[in-house]
Amino acid sequence: MKSVLLDFAFSFPWENVVSAFLRRYPNPFSTHVLTEDTLSTEVRGDGELHVVRVLTKTNRMPRWGERLTGARHVVIIERIVVDMKKRVLAATTVNLGLKRIMHLEEQTVFASDNGGQTRCKKSAFVSSSLFGVKRALEAFGAHRYQHNAERASRGLQWVLEHRFRL
Repeated sequence: MKSVLLDFAFSFPWENVVSAFLRRYPNPFSTHVLTEDTLSTEVRGDGELHVVRVLTKTNRMPRWGERLTGARHVVIIERIVVDMKKRVLAATTVNLGLKRIMHLEEQTVFASDNGGQTRCKKSAFVSSSLFGVKRALEAFGAHRYQHNAERASRGLQWVLEHRFRL
């Protein structure tokens, strides 16, 4: 298993970042996101907002990956919990397809800091159970995740600037 830890800062209030995160598609940095569907939205008794979404994404694979999977897209489940009292948004995403080849679980936490910024901490765990190429697939997945997470951060920044700084 490979893991990736990333930390980003956004110079926007937490409420703006949460709003932008929940409406981050489409943006110029997310052309690989084909669909986004909300399965459920619920405010629980403790005041937390719970959202479950399904995303369909494509991400160009190397030729060896296309031959290995035959797939051009993957379905992802995203679970989001927004705690307004603690000022924390926690999201978990997991791929539903291609798990034997590569399983990726991402955890993202947005929290308000005292300086008016919002911190974003991302952790991802990449694993494969494909005998013979497990390590290569995990290393590839971790590298690709890091690149995509940085691109997603730029996309969220773009959404923030267009929604709140016009």
